[in-house]
Amino acid sequence: MSTLLIRIRELVSRREIRVSDHGYEEMADDDILVSEVMEGVVDAVVVEEYPTYAKGPCVLVLTAGSQ
Repeated sequence: MSTLLIRIRELVSRREIRVSDHGYEEMADDDILVSEVMEGVVDAVVVEEYPTYAKGPCVLVLTAGSQ
């Protein structure tokens, strides 16, 4: 399992996350609620990891809501 996704899940479970204004705008454009993201991360499956992404490590995941 992805160590990055494990870390993200830990942060979400402790509610230690921040969403940027841009993140809120992008989710709003796609009718996605922050609560849906927080719930979906529990069962998310890694599609791809980007450990050297310029803005910091990130991971693309698939959730039940994204099928």
